[in-house]
Amino acid sequence: MTNDLAQLGRPVVFFFNETDSTNTAAKRLILEGKISEDAVITCARQTNGRGRRGRSWLDDGGNSLCVTLVKKLGIAEHLERLPLAVALGVYDALSSFSTNLGIKWPNDILCGGKKLSGILVELFDSYALIGVGVNVLNVDFPDEIKSIATSLRILGANAPSKDDVLIKLVECVFSSVKAISSDEAFSAALVRYKAVSLTIHKHVCVFGAAGTATGFVKDFDDVGRIILVDDNGYESIIDVGDVSLREVE
Repeated sequence: MTNDLAQLGRPVVFFFNETDSTNTAAKRLILEGKISEDAVITCARQTNGRGRRGRSWLDDGGNSLCVTLVKKLGIAEHLERLPLAVALGVYDALSSFSTNLGIKWPNDILCGGKKLSGILVELFDSYALIGVGVNVLNVDFPDEIKSIATSLRILGANAPSKDDVLIKLVECVFSSVKAISSDEAFSAALVRYKAVSLTIHKHVCVFGAAGTATGFVKDFDDVGRIILVDDNGYESIIDVGDVSLREVE
């Protein structure tokens, strides 16, 4: 990282040459009393990154941006709104560098059906830990994800540095998260989320802790949960899970 990080001003930034996971590093810093407000934790290389549902996030030789944005939570925060607001903030940031992006519910950023960015939101003590991984400079991927992953460089973005992407992420995500405390602002955010969603009005499979649900995504409710209609016309609300957009057999 370079002195460009000085542009961030507040919040405070913690930079590591190498760490296991920026979310894990954030937890350590909180427990050590080194974080008492909004903060950013990032690194040159991450060795044990985690995604949603216990998956790993591969940092290809330091070509990916790995960052955790730490948001101090207020007493009356609408936490159920947080995943949608974070996804929209990441989408806005990355749209500064590439076009034709979309959000796969709840918060994967895709382009051309391939994953550009993943997000893991965790609550810890009185903080939200917003872990974001972005493929920035990658030119190739391991065989197991080559067909489903992409990067800003592959997409032909104007060679942004990881610093450029980080600065935009901090700006957009913290700004977007402010919307969760305002009904009016969040309603406007939900309209924007639907407009860039790759999931709404699609037949999908949702994989969750309770099993697999298949159906048509009729809409999102007022906090961004899926309203799923199955083949019998029965509606259910899905608040957590992974969505497959592949054709449902």
